[in-house]
Amino acid sequence: MDDGRRRYGLVLLLLIAAAAVCAVGVLVGELTGRWNLGGVFLGVLLIVYSFIVLVLRKGGFTQA
Repeated sequence: MDDGRRRYGLVLLLLIAAAAVCAVGVLVGELTGRWNLGGVFLGVLLIVYSFIVLVLRKGGFTQA
């Protein structure tokens, strides 16, 4: 794997970790009845997913 793809892979792992944190935040918001907190984490999760798709495309991990 060349350095460019390795860098994209590292960014991808960081974004996946951020998505996992957001998913846990949504669950905590739902379980504690804090609808605002869950909504914020859900919004951030959707933005993180869009960046994951962007990194996958730019890093050459997909064929689109």
